Amino acid sequence: MKIKRLTVRESPPARMSTRGMAPLPSTWNPEQNSCRVIAATENPVPVWDWDRYEIVPEVLMMDGMEMPASGQVPLLDSHDRSSTCSIMGSARNFAPNGQQMEADIQFAGTPDAMMCAQKMREGHLTDLSVGYQPIDSVYVPEGETAMIGGREFTGPMKVTRKWALKELSLTPIGADPAAKARAASPEGNKPPQKKEAFRMNAKLKALLVSRGLAENSTDEEALAFLQRLSAADQEALRSEAGLSQRSEPLKPAGQTAPPVDVAGERSSATLAERERITTIREACSIAGMDDLCESYVSGGVSVEEARAGLFDAMKKRGNKPVGVRTEAGMDERDKFRAAAVDGIVMRSGIQIEKPADGAGEFRGRRLMRIAQECLERSGVHTRTMDDYDIAREAIQGRSGAMATSSSDFPNILANIVHRVLRRSYDTAPETWQVWTGRGGAVDFKNMSRLQLSEAPDLELITEGGEYREGSFSESAESYVVKKYGKIFSVTWEAIVNDDLSALTRIPMAFGAASARKIGDIVYGILTANANMSDSVALFYSTHNNLAAAGNVGAPSVTTLDYMRTCMRKQKGIASKQTLNVTPRYLLLPAALETSTDVVLRSPTYPGQTTGAAAGVTNPFQNSLIPVVDPRLDATSAKAWYGAADPAQFDTIEVSFLDGRDAPWIEEEQGFDVDGRRYKVRIVVGAKALDWRGLHKNPGE
Repeated sequence: MKIKRLTVRESPPARMSTRGMAPLPSTWNPEQNSCRVIAATENPVPVWDWDRYEIVPEVLMMDGMEMPASGQVPLLDSHDRSSTCSIMGSARNFAPNGQQMEADIQFAGTPDAMMCAQKMREGHLTDLSVGYQPIDSVYVPEGETAMIGGREFTGPMKVTRKWALKELSLTPIGADPAAKARAASPEGNKPPQKKEAFRMNAKLKALLVSRGLAENSTDEEALAFLQRLSAADQEALRSEAGLSQRSEPLKPAGQTAPPVDVAGERSSATLAERERITTIREACSIAGMDDLCESYVSGGVSVEEARAGLFDAMKKRGNKPVGVRTEAGMDERDKFRAAAVDGIVMRSGIQIEKPADGAGEFRGRRLMRIAQECLERSGVHTRTMDDYDIAREAIQGRSGAMATSSSDFPNILANIVHRVLRRSYDTAPETWQVWTGRGGAVDFKNMSRLQLSEAPDLELITEGGEYREGSFSESAESYVVKKYGKIFSVTWEAIVNDDLSALTRIPMAFGAASARKIGDIVYGILTANANMSDSVALFYSTHNNLAAAGNVGAPSVTTLDYMRTCMRKQKGIASKQTLNVTPRYLLLPAALETSTDVVLRSPTYPGQTTGAAAGVTNPFQNSLIPVVDPRLDATSAKAWYGAADPAQFDTIEVSFLDGRDAPWIEEEQGFDVDGRRYKVRIVVGAKALDWRGLHKNPGE
């Protein structure tokens, strides 16, 4: 579960003085204790990415939200789902409005809920968070740009296209400043009135000066100084100053006492200090760093400084950062899983730059012992069980009463498989990414890529003459994405035998196979030379992209010059304008790699040491990027190709379903095998969109 922050506008309570309070938003309904809010926006918010073990910005697409069948979700206290007592009300009537999500929140009639409603009206409780379960997320790598849902995203970025809404929570910490309570109109809000200044008892302030307070300190600074003293010292000073005893008891020594009401009534400074302490305590609790709480509270650290300190501390400890859309930070169970995953992965020989805390303890531990520990931690006594029973029990992830507690080991196995497979996919020695374009598919239906011709020539307009409307020609290529996949299993015998290959080498092989399949599809388009939409082969004489007799041969100054000339002279769809297409990539079989490298790297005219050409500069030195792929050798060791930059001219486009350019992993408990079954799937399609950006030389 992950959490997105949002903010509501401050508002004063009904039937109480508004002096020093924030304005009441016009969408507040005092009779129903409800308010219209902007529950979420598409602003990027930093989140902890478990696939990459790093913080990345995430965008929630508002049109991808899925509501529960009931049409409402609970309004919780700080994402506490442990009991019904934490339910403060409900949130309903969610509606996307552009790049934001609006909703109604209504408080329950319980004392705790009414207290929260009052805090919100008084302007002290200002933030909420939306809890959700990601369903479909797309990761855009750093430096890359992708079109998702009609919008352009530049990496590093995680775009969550589909997510299931689970709950809304009241919390003092927000991460999305654009999410606020919605006012019906700007005129519906009155400007906030000026707050009264806090005044401290003069005798008490003098006593504080004798204790070390600077003489020129403000009354607010004196109050903060007083609150940093022990409870016993505070009471002693109050008594010495002749102030009456407080109506509410102070906390025991060693704890931070509540703010002292030295003016005889609750001041704005007192309330602000209470809010500071409460906010910092909850922030530390959510971050899982209670050890820093007291130093922040007693040291007078501001909320902003505490947040920054927690964020830096969490990055150093490898924990989840405060303010991100996550539930309360990593609990002990999460830490155990993360350490076990990293430890087993490192044991298999794969290096991890920043392993989870405690991962080293698992590097020398057998799979059987980890499986046994998972069962023991879930309450299963293994003393009377043999290794086969332990492995079988741990790997099953049973349903029923034990489902929650006994799922650690299958979760660890799935994370290892996913991590290793994705790493293998990302590092596979593939070349198609270098020179192809990228597209996107939203379903398995036929996709048509429409191409407009170049604009017609501008015409001379005489004085008083009319402008005539220009017309465009068009053509289209179409293709579909298809599914490719396999299933493999991790058996309980492999766990007993401590066979790491089932967890690492096999997923690694499937990761490489996934990347290889895409390369097979792309280079198959070049070698198949299928017909385009004009019923003519991709490389053909009438397309002016196939080397003719007299210009056929290995890459040389002569053949490269012919290729460049043909591409520059390509005509547009209207067959009038010259496009001046510039070749950028040279696609080569491995057999031509070395000889072509000599041609592209030589500073002087290749092969000429005497005569008129001796010492002449090589016009193709470092002008083309060689891309070598041995798939081309299987068809011809002599044929080679030129390709334009896909950002300037269409060549071959590669599309993935929903932009998901990595293998999908699904798992289930095996029925025909004793173990876990994993399905590897990638959905991809590719098509040559235009012959004008491609050229072929048969080489012979």
